[in-house]
Amino acid sequence: MLSDGECYEGSIWEAALAAPAFKLGRLVVLIDRNRLTMDGFTEELVPLEPLEAKWAAFGWRVWRCDGHDLDAICDALDGAQADDAAGRPAVIIADTVKGKGVDFMEDSPKWHYGGLDSAMFERALSSLRSAPARRS
Repeated sequence: MLSDGECYEGSIWEAALAAPAFKLGRLVVLIDRNRLTMDGFTEELVPLEPLEAKWAAFGWRVWRCDGHDLDAICDALDGAQADDAAGRPAVIIADTVKGKGVDFMEDSPKWHYGGLDSAMFERALSSLRSAPARRS
């Protein structure tokens, strides 16, 4: 598992180059693509898109899914594990929203690393409880 912010690091891209070279077809990487780092929005700092094309260019099989949809994540994992494609590793880019469902946290760089006091915790729970029910 990687955060999208970790994709700024050279060691990630060194590993991304090495995995196909060593035919690590059973390797699956899951990237939490919330578009945030501690310093702000990734696309305003050092853009990562087109992230799918970059991983594919390094020799990886690529899936992209809604990181809030467990069925979509499971489908992507099943697809990534079903066929190692002659030793090509797989990456799943799971698009997420940091703090999803919490009114004062959602998509806010401040909450990429922030902590909650008791009152804020209760407010967060209230926000989650009042959110519309998810479809199954």
